[in-house]
Amino acid sequence: MNKIVGILTLLSVACTNPVTQKVEVDKVTLDSNPVNSSRELQVNSATKYKADKATRKNVAAIVQIVNDSSDLAKKNSAKLTQQLQARIDTLIQQCKMSGPAHNALHVWLEKVMGDLKEMKEEEGDEYQKSYANLKKDVESFYTFFE
Repeated sequence: MNKIVGILTLLSVACTNPVTQKVEVDKVTLDSNPVNSSRELQVNSATKYKADKATRKNVAAIVQIVNDSSDLAKKNSAKLTQQLQARIDTLIQQCKMSGPAHNALHVWLEKVMGDLKEMKEEEGDEYQKSYANLKKDVESFYTFFE
């Protein structure tokens, strides 16, 4: 739990435009609580949020890890979660986005980080469910961002 709090703190500090006030972006409502799991991204127009080059590169690496890891997910869950955590940490450190796209990225990233936390805590069938949720949420990036 302390690691998640630390990461969320790093996310707030590392990003150029931390979420500090209530902002409504397309139907994405963000408030000052950075750990509000009820926030969801919704596509409400044909326009996707613009992600910067570093974000796209890091998300592509996360997607690659998830897509290449179905066997690893079963055999060595600790290694998989470490690889994902390292790439998420890099994404956070290299964050340069701002405005509505940045706020939407926070919503997406919090969901992915919650899935990763569940994976770290679960075993067996529950772990596989958490892995499936993480995979779905990671891949959803391309639904909302370009």
